[in-house]
Amino acid sequence: VEYMCKETSKSLEEKYEIRTLALTTFRTEIENELIGTSSLMVFLILYIGIVFMITSGAVLALRSLSDDVDSIKRYSMLRKIGCEEKEINRSLFIQKTMFFLFPMILAFIHSIFGVKFFLNNVTDLFGDTELTGSIIKTIIMIIIIYGGYFTATYLSGKNIIKSTKR
Repeated sequence: VEYMCKETSKSLEEKYEIRTLALTTFRTEIENELIGTSSLMVFLILYIGIVFMITSGAVLALRSLSDDVDSIKRYSMLRKIGCEEKEINRSLFIQKTMFFLFPMILAFIHSIFGVKFFLNNVTDLFGDTELTGSIIKTIIMIIIIYGGYFTATYLSGKNIIKSTKR
């Protein structure tokens, strides 16, 4: 009887170990799939966000340059009534700044709340992450993209306006 109890006990332990190993493997597979799916979602969200930012910057730049071409007569009139080139350039700079500043502020606000929301939800899967670094990187990327478009638009607008100097 004692021998049978030991064998039954051993077989029960083996079954329990196999069941535990199967559940652990199943849980690991699910976690790996979640990480893979989350990584794919992060990549898609970042890609779409960057494409949207570049596209919106290009649209803003083209719209602003179109306005500059439409305003050539106004700038030539300003020259005729005696405005200095420095004042005209300052006016153009302020116009371009306002034109690009409001969308950039909106992008900052969106990125701060978006990154916080996203990382707070992702921390459940990946553990503790640093929010400040991600927010700063996002803001730097926004400044580079919109700043580049702003600089190119301002210099191009300045050249368009200088072409009216006849």
